[in-house]
Amino acid sequence: MTQLTILNLRFTAQVETTIQLAEFKGSALRGAWQSHLRTLYCSAGATADPLHQQLCPVCYLLSRETGSGADRRPYVFRPPLSDQTRFEAGEPFVFEVSLFGQARNLLPYLVLAVNEMGLNQGLGQPIHAGRQRGRFRLVQLEAVDPFRPAVEVLMKGDLSVSWPTLIITEESVMAKAEQLLAQANKDLAVTFLTPMRLIVDRKLLRRPEFGTFFQRLLERWSALRQQFADETPLDSLTWNRLISLAQAVQLVKNDCRWQEVRGHSTRLDRAQELGGLVGQAIYHPPESGSWRELLPYLLWGQVMQVGKNVVKGGGVYQLGIGN
Repeated sequence: MTQLTILNLRFTAQVETTIQLAEFKGSALRGAWQSHLRTLYCSAGATADPLHQQLCPVCYLLSRETGSGADRRPYVFRPPLSDQTRFEAGEPFVFEVSLFGQARNLLPYLVLAVNEMGLNQGLGQPIHAGRQRGRFRLVQLEAVDPFRPAVEVLMKGDLSVSWPTLIITEESVMAKAEQLLAQANKDLAVTFLTPMRLIVDRKLLRRPEFGTFFQRLLERWSALRQQFADETPLDSLTWNRLISLAQAVQLVKNDCRWQEVRGHSTRLDRAQELGGLVGQAIYHPPESGSWRELLPYLLWGQVMQVGKNVVKGGGVYQLGIGN
């Protein structure tokens, strides 16, 4: 049995020709990367036979979904989090990708595809002559553990990439949890930075109810650790206790709003609704007065992301101490 780990990567690129993106930048970023990854390394696509999909690193990254919702993809994108959608030549362009468990062994494929995407295929809307997209050049790659915090430079200037040693582990998550628990204020602030889209009983959740949010997070954490670390599921007593605690958390301040976003799914070949909750919610802990049991999972969620469209950058949130 192995422990779940996450390799959190920060890509810094320099814009070569103007890049124009839509409001939800992660959709274009992940879509262009996925397309170029297939073009470079795998032409079989969704029609590949089961043996090919089992052995092919590209299929491992891109074709994990079974249609049942049980499988999770071994990565997420976090796009630039500013409101900026137009990036001019010479400007930096920064985004992050997290790889779960053994998916970090496929780092070379990820880096080469990002670089080739930026130089050849381009990114964003086709605003240049000949319907060309904006270009960028990868200039730096870092491994980042936001919980220590710590940064390890893996590449700078060329495509000679060092193998990462800075990995997010259970130890770094628990250490950060203890640090937050030491704060005097017991209320917890959750700021949803990109749309968090949750569906309950076939209806969109338009209010950041903690119990539902935490249950989806726990389901995601459990699925990722089983798939990418071969860990056993939580026992039913622990699961039920955590859910019971989460349902007892009170929403004391809600400054969230609904952000309507639309995109296009290449896989489904249709328009896709990407909107969700953004803004800040402040929660009061359960009757025990402590976040001790819930906080580690909330920290994991900061790098796993929660809700629909996480591979495209949805469900990014940040924890803080409430007012």
